[in-house]
Amino acid sequence: MIPTSTIDTLQQCWHSLSELGAQLAEGEWQQATDLPGWTVKDNLSHLVAVERMLEGMPPADHRAAARAAGQEATLAPKWRP
Repeated sequence: MIPTSTIDTLQQCWHSLSELGAQLAEGEWQQATDLPGWTVKDNLSHLVAVERMLEGMPPADHRAAARAAGQEATLAPKWRP
């Protein structure tokens, strides 16, 4: 059985992220987020990288500044259990 509702939901999610990204100015892509050391661009790139991995595609070149510096990302305090 093909999970069509899941596929439809993912398609809607990617479409909305694409629309959001198309509206952002360069400075907005560089804004910090609740994830220490990660920008808006870093977060969206991470989502895309996971999808690429799941599809068997090679990873993208983008790395979050914190990760490029050898720092591991940690959850922002408000997201910790």
